[in-house]
Amino acid sequence: MIRYGLLTGGSLIVYFLLMQILGLIEITELRYLNLLILMGGLFLFLKKFCVDKFSYLNAFTSGIYVSAIAVFSFVIFFMFYIDFIDPNFYEYIRENEDFGSYINKGALAFMLVAEGLSSGLIATFIFMQYFKSFLYKN
Repeated sequence: MIRYGLLTGGSLIVYFLLMQILGLIEITELRYLNLLILMGGLFLFLKKFCVDKFSYLNAFTSGIYVSAIAVFSFVIFFMFYIDFIDPNFYEYIRENEDFGSYINKGALAFMLVAEGLSSGLIATFIFMQYFKSFLYKN
């Protein structure tokens, strides 16, 4: 779980840095591709581990752990990024996002965690519907 979570989190970080290098970081709609990256990591994890004799609940909770590891590793990087690498990006977020004047760094971290974990929970649930046929076959 840790390996897949860190690889997925690393992929999210690489995607973020790629958007920074290409000058696309200010297009906030591109963050929806983070969901595809998270779903890719979850699918690969569940595909590998649902071949074993996992119960539905164990596989489901393992998928949530992978999501949590990926999301928290990205949020830690992101908070480091806006504190030390590019503090102007935090100001850009405050100036250009809805309710930006009410956003502080703690609220921003909370929103990223909530968005990522809820996306991971939903994606894990969707994938488990597919993989449960492998879990319960005789």
